[in-house]
Amino acid sequence: MPIHVGDMMENIVCPPVHREVTGVGVECFYGWDEGNGRYSQFDVASYRHHHAPTVEDVLREFAQEMNENLGMYTGEAIDADEWRKADERTIAEYAAKLRLAGDE
Repeated sequence: MPIHVGDMMENIVCPPVHREVTGVGVECFYGWDEGNGRYSQFDVASYRHHHAPTVEDVLREFAQEMNENLGMYTGEAIDADEWRKADERTIAEYAAKLRLAGDE
């Protein structure tokens, strides 16, 4: 997908950093670099177009997290009480994300 001025790009490493494209070069783009306090050049191979997560994206993440919780329990890495607490934390985290999605 071509990169255009005004696009929002997201790096592919964690934690994600979002940058607005202010210029386009050959296999690079330009944007504000908060770390250096100036405009900088960024390698397109390290970035992808950013899109706001959809409800479906959030639900996929939720299902994956719940599966990981179950895996820790069935693998005997955690006991039943810890499993319930992990599920409660996961449910609270993703409920908050879905409420925020409704605000957009």
